[in-house]
Amino acid sequence: MSYHESYHEELGMKTARGAFAEVSDKKPLSPPWSLGRGRKIIREVPITEVAKQLRLPLHQVDTFRGWQPPKSQGSAINLVVAVSFGLFVPRRILEEAKYGGLNVHPSILPDFHGPAPLQHTLLTGCKFAGVTVQTLHPKHFDRGRILAQTPPPGWEHRCRTVPELLEQVAPVGADMLLTCIKSRLYLASNDITEEVRDVKEAAAARAAPKITPNDRFIDWETWTAEEIMRRHRVIGPLWSFARFNDEGNSQRRIIWSTGFDQTSNTPVVDVPVGQPVVIGTESSAQNVYVRTCDNRMLAIGEIKIEGGEQAKPIQAAKKAGMADGSTLRNHGHLFTAQISMALSNPTC
Repeated sequence: MSYHESYHEELGMKTARGAFAEVSDKKPLSPPWSLGRGRKIIREVPITEVAKQLRLPLHQVDTFRGWQPPKSQGSAINLVVAVSFGLFVPRRILEEAKYGGLNVHPSILPDFHGPAPLQHTLLTGCKFAGVTVQTLHPKHFDRGRILAQTPPPGWEHRCRTVPELLEQVAPVGADMLLTCIKSRLYLASNDITEEVRDVKEAAAARAAPKITPNDRFIDWETWTAEEIMRRHRVIGPLWSFARFNDEGNSQRRIIWSTGFDQTSNTPVVDVPVGQPVVIGTESSAQNVYVRTCDNRMLAIGEIKIEGGEQAKPIQAAKKAGMADGSTLRNHGHLFTAQISMALSNPTC
């Protein structure tokens, strides 16, 4: 399971607990996630346990194909509520529900529309946050009618990580959903295809696509020290490739497991950008650094080289057979060849 899926589950759990007392027939539908190599391990989502604690009927689906909503005392479900569900609710399901569907989205739509709004709010350096309750559109994600929303520009969140931001938006989203249900705001629109957006606002809106491995691959030539550290906090750990030799015909993936630290008293060393360099002796507590494109030196924490275990940089490089002979010398390169700048294998 990826990190952003777990945060989505947390948002769903907080909303489910908040809405429990207000919904007469509660039947959350939450598919289990597959994870691990080959996606062969099936993991129950945390909301499953929440449903059991609240004694809610639970229906787990990984596709809507051939699936029909359950009846409640012989009557069809009249309102669908999706919170961080992960599947697109098809038109036939929405049309069977008398009042269509509602969705809680942790941004001020249409800004940061997409599956990863919290991550992109932080990645872009946006200082404001908000929540939207919208109707479920039968054809598009995040294109329904807005029923309630945090007044723009939102509140100043001052968060640095997704869990911190989640702690702020989750209770706001739960309260907003309850207000919409209690006030019957879903009655304002009986046409589930209706879409209301300001054209100029929609055109300027930022997308929040799913985070992929490419987003974690460090672009040493363009990412500043601040960008690298921010990305590690929000979507880390980050990664790169390191070559075995200068011919570049063999390389391994390097995961920067614990990220980087920036200190003002570290001298800038004239080494290629992205090339780990030893400053001091092997026994120094913080003795491996990397220079960024904006001429800053970042101290490297623990790393994991493909095929090895997480360890301090020198230990990991030696165990992988990639340590330069000059490792023990001040200002010596850590690896026998430079870090590869090219994302030659983006699907890793």
